[in-house]
Amino acid sequence: MMKSFTQKSLRQLGLLTVGVYMSAAPWNTLRADSDRQFLGELMKDTWSCLDAMRHPKTGLPCDTQKHEGLTNTTNIGLYLASLCVARELDYVTPEDGRNRVEKILTSLESYNRMHGFMPNFIEVDLSTSESKGVMAVSYFNKLATGLIMARQTWPALDKRISRFLDKIEWSRLYDAKTGLVGWGYDFDNDRCAGWGRLWLTADTRSAAFMMVATGAAPPEIWKRMDRQHIQTPYGTICRGYELGGLFLHAMDGIFLPETYTEVGESAGNLAWQQIQFARKKAYPLWGWSNCYKPDDGYTEGGFLSEHVVTPHCVALMIEYYPKHVTANLRKMTKLGGTATPNGYEEKKWGLRDSYNMQTKRWDHRYLSLDQGMLFLSLANYLHDGVARKIYGRDSQVKHGLKLLTPYMQNKPELITRWKQRDSQWGKQKPIPQAERKPSVHKVPLSDVQSNRPRLLTVQKQGEGTALIKLDRKEMEVDGKVTITFPALDLQHLDKVELNLAVLDSTPGPVGAIRLLVTDCFGQQRYAHFELSKDQSTYSIPAKDLWGIWIDSSKVDTIQLQFWTNPWFYTSQRWRAQRSSLWLKSISFHCQL
Repeated sequence: MMKSFTQKSLRQLGLLTVGVYMSAAPWNTLRADSDRQFLGELMKDTWSCLDAMRHPKTGLPCDTQKHEGLTNTTNIGLYLASLCVARELDYVTPEDGRNRVEKILTSLESYNRMHGFMPNFIEVDLSTSESKGVMAVSYFNKLATGLIMARQTWPALDKRISRFLDKIEWSRLYDAKTGLVGWGYDFDNDRCAGWGRLWLTADTRSAAFMMVATGAAPPEIWKRMDRQHIQTPYGTICRGYELGGLFLHAMDGIFLPETYTEVGESAGNLAWQQIQFARKKAYPLWGWSNCYKPDDGYTEGGFLSEHVVTPHCVALMIEYYPKHVTANLRKMTKLGGTATPNGYEEKKWGLRDSYNMQTKRWDHRYLSLDQGMLFLSLANYLHDGVARKIYGRDSQVKHGLKLLTPYMQNKPELITRWKQRDSQWGKQKPIPQAERKPSVHKVPLSDVQSNRPRLLTVQKQGEGTALIKLDRKEMEVDGKVTITFPALDLQHLDKVELNLAVLDSTPGPVGAIRLLVTDCFGQQRYAHFELSKDQSTYSIPAKDLWGIWIDSSKVDTIQLQFWTNPWFYTSQRWRAQRSSLWLKSISFHCQL
């Protein structure tokens, strides 16, 4: 048994600074030189990719390898952070690095900001520079993070960068009366975009941290963040799981010391769930998070394809499970992940953005966001937390860490947990699949409820059917019909079939319904399908259900969502003002 750690012994190990763990656990050193060489080469190739993504006019990082279109403030922040690390590792000279930062600063300073904020997405060539639409702190906060690191790396630029940062009115995102925090800013109406409690395990953490560090909000906001714990067979996982997979959990840990905190516990457990999920499914790889689907668009929130894995979220966990991560990245390389796409044959740019294990196809894109996370994660691991140290040198950051010490509690037992799990690499074999016969599970419609009974009514009909009526008196409504049933084992799900007839609908097209299927832990998979007045049977293949259940053997809830103003995939929305639907049956079809 490993002895318990005291505060003194943790300091002696170099694990405790300013009340939080600042460096990786002592076992996180790969002894094999070949592994370190492999990771080092991957890190350097990834930097080469980031280096090539700069727009020649503005110096801003492009979203992909194509020097056109939109970029976002997260890309800019992560590129600045990566540039600081590249300077530390002598990938760029001090003068070259400074010139790049100055070019980016000039571009940023030319933008017409509002209260110091910028929109999420901007033209990479700055053909427009007006703050319109909405800023979400999940994007914007990394811009501040990268600039803070830049003023530490190039002190001569301190005053200029600080002038830019000091104009950010973080206080506009905190309501002292209610204690609520704004998730963004609405430029068109010059007001906060919405109030609530930011998720603890999401990429909004750095915004909350900056609000505390600058004095815009009290440190107690950290305690009030939304952390709704889920107790799973893999340990405690916080609510951020569904919204973005691993990267939302672990991204801010590149800069903040979180490996052994409440956030780190959730991230490490989520990664372990993914490792075990791949084992149960006999998949060759693990690593589920937001990314571009090969030859398709970007994924929505945490609704991910179980066939599509992405390298960057694997790298984010290297300080937790170095053996598992290194082995997985090696497999990705062997499966052709570092082979460049057409038109870039002479490049060495590291791993492409994602891989579809079903079609055995790599995506043709390199995503600046994901390459930045991959590069910084490997650099932290191989170079003693280099990004974290640069960020932590800043006096404002030190102040924030000091204020948040009581709220970022250390859990020394996690040292043992991560070590024991990582020691299992190579010892766990794929779980044999039990023989099963094809089966059909018909869902009983005995427990059907509406979340908006005045606008969305459900009347049970004979022979186990239900009549659903929607009268959308409000312009924007998120109506849901929830059906609960005894838990079903859907480990071998092939498709979902619905018999749903449109009795009447006005005016114009009916629109799309979002189907959500939930397991006993509240984890959802979803698909959307367009309704037609001439069709009554809808078949949804399992591969088109986005998301990953924690326990596919215990699925007990279905929701039909009538979403008139979805935040993503906006064309897949409910359109009819009034409609009547006859739900005759829902069934799950499973196979071997």
